Amino acid sequence: MEITRYEGGTRGGSGRRAFLDGEPLVSIIIVFFNAAAKVGEVIESIINQPMNDCELIVVDGGSHDGTVEILQKYDSAIDHWISEADQGVFDAMNKGIGLATGKFIFHLNAGDTLLKIPRAELWECWHDGTSLASFRVLIDRQRMFVPRCNSVLRMANTLHHQGTFYRRDGFPKYDLAYLVYADFDLNQKLVLANAKVRLFDILVANHNTDGQSNSGWRFYEVFQIVRKNFGVPSVLASYGYFKVQGLKARLRRLRNRLKNR
Repeated sequence: MEITRYEGGTRGGSGRRAFLDGEPLVSIIIVFFNAAAKVGEVIESIINQPMNDCELIVVDGGSHDGTVEILQKYDSAIDHWISEADQGVFDAMNKGIGLATGKFIFHLNAGDTLLKIPRAELWECWHDGTSLASFRVLIDRQRMFVPRCNSVLRMANTLHHQGTFYRRDGFPKYDLAYLVYADFDLNQKLVLANAKVRLFDILVANHNTDGQSNSGWRFYEVFQIVRKNFGVPSVLASYGYFKVQGLKARLRRLRNRLKNR
C-alpha cells in the first residue's frame, strides 16, 4: 500500500535560515489533523512575532480537509512541514521533535495561539541547565493556568503542555502507549529523574479546550500513569483529587447560575 506524504518549508532549499548561535533558541512544533479551519490562526500567531531565533515545524497527520493546501500557502514562513498518516498526536509530536534543531522545544496544537516567546528566561534556563521551563497559559481566553511543580504532580498534570518549554538535548520521546496523556507521563518521568524545573509567572499562550485531552476520553490513562510512576497509594490520592476538583467545578457553575438569575 502506497503511503501518501507531502513535505515543504524552507529547510533544505535556498531559503534555509542561518541562526546566530548555529541553532535556534526554540523549535515551535505544531501538530494538526483535519483542522483546516484553525491552521491559519495558530500559524499567524507565530509568524507575526519576531522569529529570527525560532524555527517553525508543522506535522500534519495526513489530513484530507484542505490542510495541506493551507500549509503550502505558508510554505515560505515554515521551516519544515510534513503531512502523512501517523499513530496519533504524540506520534506526530515525536516526529516534530525528530525534525527539531532548537535548544528548546515547544508544542502548540490546533486552536491555540502563541502570545510570547520568553527569550530572556529561556536563555537563563539554557545556561543554568534547566530541563523544563513552564509558564502561564490562558484557557479559553478566560481562566489562567498557573504552573506548579509540587506533590500535586503525583496526582494530576500541573505543568500545561502549551506553556512548557523542554530542553531538546536528552529529551525522552513520548510513550505511544498513551494516546491522550503521554505529556503527563513525560512530566512525571522528568521529575522522577530529578530534572531541573523552573516556573515563571509569564503568560505565553492561549489554549482552546475543545481538544481530545479535555473530553474525558481515555481518562483512565491518568491513573495508569500515576500507578506506573508513583504506585497504588498515589492512584487513590489522584482519584480523590479529581473528585474534589469536580465538586468545586459544579459549585462554581451553580454559583454562576444563581448570580445570573
